[in-house]
Amino acid sequence: MDSLVSATAGKLKGPRSSERVAEVDPAVAQARKELEAGDFVAARKSYEAILDANPGSVEAKAAIRQIDFLTRATARRPDAVWVADAAPNDIEAALAAADVQVLNQDVSAAFERLIALVRRTSGDERTRVRTRLVELFELFDPADPEVVAGRRNLANALY
Repeated sequence: MDSLVSATAGKLKGPRSSERVAEVDPAVAQARKELEAGDFVAARKSYEAILDANPGSVEAKAAIRQIDFLTRATARRPDAVWVADAAPNDIEAALAAADVQVLNQDVSAAFERLIALVRRTSGDERTRVRTRLVELFELFDPADPEVVAGRRNLANALY
C-alpha cells in the first residue's frame, strides 16, 4: 500500500492531504441530522429555509421531495398493496399502494401499477395519476433504468 501511495504522490488530482475540504454549511448539516432522525417536520422547515436563502439549492429541493414522499408513504396502511389489488380502479388505493411499493423498494411494480391506471382513466383522474407518477420519478436519478423505462411506458400510455 505504501508503494502505491508513493507511486501516485503528486500525480492525482484532488485536495492535498494538508488542504481542508470544504465544510458543510451548518444549516445543511442540521437539516440532514433532522432528516436522519426521522423528524420530517423539522427537516422540511430547515430545508425550506435553505431554499429561501438559496433558491437554486438542488439538495434542498430534492430533500423536500423526499421528505414529502416519506411523510406520505409512512402514513399509508401496510396492506395498501393488497387493498389496491382488490380494487384495481380505486385511484386513492392505487396511489397508496404505489407509495408503499416505492418505500419497500419495489419501484418497477409501483410505476407499472400507476401506468396501468393511466391507461384506464381519463380527464382529471388521469391527470392526478400521471402527476403522482411523475412525482415518484423525481425521487430518483433521471438516468435510473427503472425511471427511463417508466417514462417511456408512461409516454406510450398517454399517446
